[in-house]
Amino acid sequence: MELSKKKNAQDGIDQLFQRLGGLDGVMAMVDRLYECLGVDKRVSHFFEGAKTSAIKRSVTDFMIQTLGGPAEYRGRSLEDSHAVIEITDYHYDCWMQNASRSMRDVGAEADAVDEVTVVLEPFRKKVLAHYYKQQQ
Repeated sequence: MELSKKKNAQDGIDQLFQRLGGLDGVMAMVDRLYECLGVDKRVSHFFEGAKTSAIKRSVTDFMIQTLGGPAEYRGRSLEDSHAVIEITDYHYDCWMQNASRSMRDVGAEADAVDEVTVVLEPFRKKVLAHYYKQQQ
């Protein structure tokens, strides 16, 4: 993972976005991610209901922006949007596993998957802020 951190720092996040296939590639990855999440019994209950399509749109914008693309995420903060659901490190790990799988499934190279993992992992603290606060 250290090599992936260095590569992101050296090449810039916009290069990662292009290596993932640009808008089409990231959108395909998020589509595949939601297919995987929907059948993963460990986390599928978090991704059911009428709001799923709106959440998916927000996640798509977030991923495009975070991975160096042109979208601007305008949703609620990660802390606020995850405070109302009972997620833990286990659930974040499951989400990350599904994200890695979805990238591989749509043809991302192994080093790009590692680089995305490096980019997304620091968001754990924000996503799980409410959970961590309860644990104190």
